[in-house]
Amino acid sequence: MKRLGRRERIVREIEALKGVSFEVEHGKVLGVVGANGAGKSTLVRTIAGILPPTTGRIEVDGRVSTLL
Repeated sequence: MKRLGRRERIVREIEALKGVSFEVEHGKVLGVVGANGAGKSTLVRTIAGILPPTTGRIEVDGRVSTLL
């Protein structure tokens, strides 16, 4: 017997990281805190080049993060 369950996919358009801009000096440490859904994981994924930004760009050591 096979069972099929009902599946749903909810798609929401959320503007994550809107207007975020900061610089971290070489040798410094930056902590990111915030509530659930605030965009912390999105920020890290974007910095790592896993998630491309829809506008603007992220540079790490003068190189665009999507090229790292």
